[in-house]
Amino acid sequence: MPLPGRSLIVYCEGPLVAALDSSASLELTRNGAHLWFSRLADLEHRIPSFASLLDDEERTRAERFRFGTDRERFIIGHGLLRELLGNYLGMAPNAITIARGPFGKPFVEGTRLRFNLSDTKDALVIAFANDHELGADIETMTRTVDHVAVGEHYFTAEEVAGIAEAVDGKRRFLELWTRKEAVLK
Repeated sequence: MPLPGRSLIVYCEGPLVAALDSSASLELTRNGAHLWFSRLADLEHRIPSFASLLDDEERTRAERFRFGTDRERFIIGHGLLRELLGNYLGMAPNAITIARGPFGKPFVEGTRLRFNLSDTKDALVIAFANDHELGADIETMTRTVDHVAVGEHYFTAEEVAGIAEAVDGKRRFLELWTRKEAVLK
């Protein structure tokens, strides 16, 4: 496991669905981190149970989505997050109060557990660690993006050159993009 402050890149191919026993207790070592990944399609059948775990603020946020697929992605991500938080903290998922820091980063007050959730059109990732902040970001390779134009706007000259020189410029762009997103989170 990388040391705090170091990046970790994970390439996922195919589903890796966690089948949690609600009585399972998850433990993290002091410098350890856990990364949970799933395709959204593999969790769609759990939307009703995940929706029942959300608090009032999360339900309100879910209802603001214009498109049903976006609402479902939100419910799956936040429901799974609550289920995992419940297992890590030994609490009922719907009893957990998730607060937000000054820059919007979510946390559970009074705990050492830190977490981050990221989703994309077809998958999600949730990262957990004790005693140190972490950020996670996920993107799909099937996303259509003008990586040259976006890169020129957001990246340094060295990063743009690295994208241009890469064998797979889109992959290199997404590696840099997800690192920046994860740091911001």
